Amino acid sequence: MEKPRSINCGKDEIVELSVLGEEDNLQHTVYAFEQWVPVHITAVWATCFVLFAAFIPSDSSAIATEQEQDSSLHAYMAGAFALELVANLIAMSMPTEDLFKQKMTIFPTLIKFYSLVTYFCLATGFAPVVAARGGRLQYPTRTLTWACATSYTVHIAANGSNCSGFERAVAIALNVAVFLFGALYYTSKTDTMAYTWLSLSFLSFVLEAVAVWYMYASVIASSRRHSVKAASSLRILCCMHLFMWSLFGLLELWLMTGRVSIRLEAYLWCALDIAAKKLFTGTLYERTFVAQLDAKLSSLQALTTKLLQENLTAMTEVASKKDRFIAILSHELRTPVNGIVGLSDAALHNLSTAASSDAEPAQNGMQDQLASFTAIRDCGKRLLSMVNSILDGFLGSELKLKYSRIHWSTLANEVAVLVRPLLHSGTTLKLEVPADLPSFMGDRACLMQVLFNLLGNAAKFCSQGGIVLEVRLEEGDADGEQSDFAVLCCRDTGETLRTAKARSLCLAFPNQQVE
Repeated sequence: MEKPRSINCGKDEIVELSVLGEEDNLQHTVYAFEQWVPVHITAVWATCFVLFAAFIPSDSSAIATEQEQDSSLHAYMAGAFALELVANLIAMSMPTEDLFKQKMTIFPTLIKFYSLVTYFCLATGFAPVVAARGGRLQYPTRTLTWACATSYTVHIAANGSNCSGFERAVAIALNVAVFLFGALYYTSKTDTMAYTWLSLSFLSFVLEAVAVWYMYASVIASSRRHSVKAASSLRILCCMHLFMWSLFGLLELWLMTGRVSIRLEAYLWCALDIAAKKLFTGTLYERTFVAQLDAKLSSLQALTTKLLQENLTAMTEVASKKDRFIAILSHELRTPVNGIVGLSDAALHNLSTAASSDAEPAQNGMQDQLASFTAIRDCGKRLLSMVNSILDGFLGSELKLKYSRIHWSTLANEVAVLVRPLLHSGTTLKLEVPADLPSFMGDRACLMQVLFNLLGNAAKFCSQGGIVLEVRLEEGDADGEQSDFAVLCCRDTGETLRTAKARSLCLAFPNQQVE
């Protein structure tokens, strides 16, 4: 059985629909098992053929004259199957990209090989014979060929249905029982045993017909949801399947009741034989099997769509929970930070009012407190800005700049107030910002974060010496026009940054901390 082509599950291919789980593993198991089914059936057929030839004695006295005249018919049948076998072997040897059709050729090739050997033995007289009731000769090789061929047909039909392995085994066992009880009927010595074996053979056939009908009914019901034509093709094949098998039993009954002669039965048997093999190995069978695979593929696609929809629903629910969590976190983080900023503003207002009315020494103390509260307020604002940036990043929001008029000296002094508490003992911070630098429009919070990161990193790794923040104007070319650019330069006497570490500075999450 070829794997459904749309999901790339061939023998040496990679399974893309890993979401299928157990269903996918089951398909692989069936696929691997079916590669050995033709080998197993051929081995059983060859073994039984050798046993028949070795242990069943030939009874030439039981061969009627009219039966000997059928050798030309058997030779013709052997030649016909030989030509078809050669055609199948040529088709199998030709390169093709359709692996499904190539593997489907294995089944008809085996059937034609069995038939060729059987009719060749019948034509040459090599096949052992058994004296049967009424002078009728039973050919074990012919029976064996049909038992193997029909069992394989039942096996293939079971693959298209949803039957279990036990149900498949029961159907094949019933098929073998039909031929086994039939062979026992021909070798029985009493009428009682003969009719007992015949009744058991007929009962096995009825039960097998019910099992095969159940298999096809399952596939037809599945195919009807996807393709009316596929369901019709399956229904036709099912009817012809059971009809052709029943004709062989009717032909044997007609022979036993004397309605047809042995010679006519041989011709009718050969005609039915070649018609049935054409049915089960021809285009109708191949198309029907494709319809079965298409139905399975549609079911797998429906399962995939269902799983994807379930995953999408789960992801949407997770995203909704994340948004609710971020909203709660945003409120919980912003509330205390806003409180710090608000209280700092209130304290600054009170201190400013008191400093304006107090004496000189008291004013000096007030100025120190004003500076401290100013630093607290600025730290709170910066913390609030960082919280907002982090939360906006979680929510996937784009960065929105808030433009305002900025003076370089004021900005540098505000950053210096935040950085000075971080300096090591013996380290100084110097600002080289000309007072005549022009103001500009920009986002104060973003620029403060950039400067604080530069100076804070320098303060961390500069244990002795000094840090210098320089801001200067330089002329440059911007879109073909001469413009003035502000250059920010941070110098320190700390440890030099190694080249290997410098490469990770612009990564969102460096593997190691830059030192």
